[in-house]
Amino acid sequence: MTTSTSHPHCRIEDKLWLRVSEAVQITSISRSKLYELIKEGKIRSSCLRESYQVRGTRLIDRASLLAYIESCVSAAAWEREGGAE
Repeated sequence: MTTSTSHPHCRIEDKLWLRVSEAVQITSISRSKLYELIKEGKIRSSCLRESYQVRGTRLIDRASLLAYIESCVSAAAWEREGGAE
């Protein structure tokens, strides 16, 4: 599946950094939750902008996003199995 307007042949699966809209698309996590995770330092991101600009392009590190989701899955499984008894 391709969803990039600037590079129509670049698949989301091949990208190291994702726009917020792409991260929403592949994870189904809402935009507001992604920004919350960024603010809390749970996922890595970078804002590309010049010093004179007010707004920029927010990019999310794909590996940190997937690692965060995996940690949530692992924690849920651990709790389901009884945790530390």
